[in-house]
Amino acid sequence: HTSAPKMNAKIIVSYIFCLLPQIHRVLGQVEGSVRLRDGRVSTEGRVELYSSGLWYTICDNDWDLNDADVVCRQLDLGYALAAVKEAAFGSGSGGIWRDSIRCFGNENSLLACPMTNIQSGCIHSEDAGAVCSGTALTDGSLRFRDGDSRRFGGRLEYFNEGVWGTICNEYWHGKDAEVACRQMGFGSYIRYNLGIHGGSNAQPIWLDNVGCFGDEPELRRCSHNGIGKHNCQHTQDVSIECSRDELLLGSIRLVGGRNIYEGRVEVKMDNQWQTLCDAGWDINDADVVCRELDHTYAISALNGSVFDKGEGAVWPSDIKCEGSESSLMNCYSTPVVDSVGSCGHGNEAGIICTNAVLGEGSLRLTKSSSVLYGGRLEVFYNGRWGTVCDDGWDSNSAMVACKQLGFNGFTLEKAQSTSFTGSSSSDQSLNIILDQISCSGNEFRLIDCDHQDYGVHDCDHFEDVYLVCSIEDFSMTTLIIAVSCGAGAVVLLCITFWICLCCVCYCRNSKRKLEEHDRVQSSIPREMQTTNPRFQESRGLKEATSYPSLVPESALNSTLSLPPPYSVMGEGGDMLTIREEVEQNQEDIVPSYQSFLVKYK
Repeated sequence: HTSAPKMNAKIIVSYIFCLLPQIHRVLGQVEGSVRLRDGRVSTEGRVELYSSGLWYTICDNDWDLNDADVVCRQLDLGYALAAVKEAAFGSGSGGIWRDSIRCFGNENSLLACPMTNIQSGCIHSEDAGAVCSGTALTDGSLRFRDGDSRRFGGRLEYFNEGVWGTICNEYWHGKDAEVACRQMGFGSYIRYNLGIHGGSNAQPIWLDNVGCFGDEPELRRCSHNGIGKHNCQHTQDVSIECSRDELLLGSIRLVGGRNIYEGRVEVKMDNQWQTLCDAGWDINDADVVCRELDHTYAISALNGSVFDKGEGAVWPSDIKCEGSESSLMNCYSTPVVDSVGSCGHGNEAGIICTNAVLGEGSLRLTKSSSVLYGGRLEVFYNGRWGTVCDDGWDSNSAMVACKQLGFNGFTLEKAQSTSFTGSSSSDQSLNIILDQISCSGNEFRLIDCDHQDYGVHDCDHFEDVYLVCSIEDFSMTTLIIAVSCGAGAVVLLCITFWICLCCVCYCRNSKRKLEEHDRVQSSIPREMQTTNPRFQESRGLKEATSYPSLVPESALNSTLSLPPPYSVMGEGGDMLTIREEVEQNQEDIVPSYQSFLVKYK
C-alpha cells in the first residue's frame, strides 16, 4: 500500500497539466483585452471586449475604421482592412458594451479610446466587427472605407509615405479589382464603381489610369501614371466590393430555359445564387456569359424576366461589357440608383447562346427587349456585325433566318422596331450588310440566298429587318385562319397537320442530309477551313503541311464511326483509321475531313 501516495501524486500532476490551458486563459484575460470571434480566419470576426470578468460585444454606433485599427494593433494583427457593422460575423451573446467607442486611431488599446454613453439600447444584431490585414502597414497597402455595413467593400484607399489616399477610377476595370481584392486576402471581386466617393479634399489621389493583367500580387505592380500623378477629382474615387470566397467555375448558370443554351442568368455570390438586373443588359454582356459557359456566342440578350422570375437577391448593377472579356466579373459595372424599383424580380436578364462557329454569315438578334426569340436581325461579315435591309424581305427569307438561328419557324416575318429596345436609326455606326434578299426557303444560311453584293444597298437603318422566330413549326397565318373558321376547323387542321408531318418528316430529313452533304463537299466556308489561322487558333491546331497533322494525334489511329457522309470505308468494306484514309487519299478526303474536324473538336 506504499504505492498509493505515489499514485495520488501522479493523478494530481495530471489534473494540473489538464487545467493549465484554462489557468493560462483566465490569467491572460486582463482588463481591456479584446478578441475576434466567428470569422472565417483568425484575422477577422466580431469584436469582443473583456471587462470585470466578462466578455462584451461592441455596439456599432459610431464604429469606424479608426476603432477597427486600434483592435487590430492591440491584437498584433497589422492594420484594419475594413470595419463592419450589423453583426456581419453573426450575433454574439451575453452583455453589450454600454458606451459608444470613438477612437482617433493611434491608441494602444480599445479602452484608451474616448467613449460616450449610449442613450438608446443596442441589441446583438448591431454587433461591430473588424477585418485585420495580418501584415505590417507598408507603402502600397490597401483598405476599405465607408462601405456597406455588412459587406466587405467601400472606397478603396492606398497607403504611401505615411498617408492614406484614394485611387482614380479612370480606366478601372475588373482585372484591377481582382488584384486589389486578392491583395487584401479576399476571393474574387463582386462589383466595382459602387458610387462611394467623398474622399477628403485633403487626401491625395495616389493612383490614376491603373492597368492590371490580373496576375499581379499587388496593385502597385500594375501599370499606372505614377504615384500622385492624376487629373481626377474625389468624385472619381474607386470603390469596390470583394467576396469572402473565391469565384469558382460553375458560379454562373442559366435557369428556366428549354435547354442549356438559354435561360435567366444567375451568378453565385458569397454562396448564394443571385439573378442579374437587366438595366443596360445587351448583346455584348450576353456574349461574355455565353463564352464563360463554353458556348461560342450569343444570339439574343433579353430582359424583363422572360424566362420566369427568379428567387432570392437581385444583383443591382448595370453591367457594361465590351464583349471581349473572359468573364462577366471583368466587365465594368455601376450600381443602379433606383435598385428597388428597377431591379426587382421581373427585371432580370436572360440570354440565348449558340455553339455554331462564328464566321461569315452568322446571325443574331439584338435589341430584343422582352420579346422572346425576336429582335433586329444582324449578320456577321468581314469581322463585324451589320444589319439587313427589308427590301425584298418575305416569309421565305424569315424562315431561312430563323432556322439558321436554331428555331423551327417564325411568328412575324416583319416586326415593328418600336416593339423592341431603342431605335435602329441611332445605330449609324453599324453597316448595312445585305439588301434585296430573295430566298426559296430551302437554303441553309441567309447568305446562300440571292442578294446584292455585300454592303451594296439603298437603305437607311429605319429599314432594318426585325422579326420574331418560333420554336413551333406552326405558322401564325395558319392559326389565324383556323380561329376564323371556328373550333371544328381547328381540330381538322390539327389532324391534317400531324398526318402531313408524319408523311413528309422522313423525306424532308433525307433530302436535308443529301443537300448538306453536297454543300459540304462543294464549298467549305472559310471559317470552317482548317487553313484559316483564326480557326486553327480557336481549335488549338498548329499550321500543318500535310493533312494527317490537322487531326489530333490521339484520333489518328481511331476509326471513323460516324454516319454518312463522314464514314470512311476501305476496299474490302473494312473501316479505315483516320491516318490510313488521309494517307491513301488526301485530295478526295479533304472536304469531308475539314467538316469532320469541326464536329470532332
